[in-house]
Amino acid sequence: MKLIRVIKRCWHFIHFVFINFTGLIRLAISQRKNPKRNIQICENILRIKYTSDMRPFENLIREELSMAYSKYIHEITQGAPGKIISTRPLIKKWLLNNLNMYRHETKNISKKYLLYGINGCYHYLGKPKKSLKFLLELKDLDPQDEKIVKIIECRKRIIENNIDDVQLILANPKRFMAKFNCLKSICDVSE
Repeated sequence: MKLIRVIKRCWHFIHFVFINFTGLIRLAISQRKNPKRNIQICENILRIKYTSDMRPFENLIREELSMAYSKYIHEITQGAPGKIISTRPLIKKWLLNNLNMYRHETKNISKKYLLYGINGCYHYLGKPKKSLKFLLELKDLDPQDEKIVKIIECRKRIIENNIDDVQLILANPKRFMAKFNCLKSICDVSE
């Protein structure tokens, strides 16, 4: 019985490698130099449904996809709120990938990195309450981190003052002058 299970797993692995051979080669060659291309390759690999035996390999591809999303979004936006708003569809895909890894509790990737990514996605999407939820979970992992405590306090003040979409306000300060001034008084705008 064990032998049959081992043979099945080997067959699934060979099938995984054979189906995705060119994608895996291109992914290994590019080595994070071209994040947009890595996103396309990883999405093509993940489009196919695999058996549960292939979950570790699928998680490795999801981890690579998450890093590619992160690098590509930071490369495009460079911290400019107006550009962040224009890349929200891509940020939603990044969030879904991170939430999928979080739900399956991927062992390869650290939970702290994953929570930072989910928090950042919700922050960029203008959802401070959901962002705060993951920040509090992040604080439980590392209660001594003062940066996290500072960001949590800032997010709580943002929620208390009913400022929903921080990125939209930062992108259009003249249009939302009252909220922008309130935001500046609440916390450091660079956060």
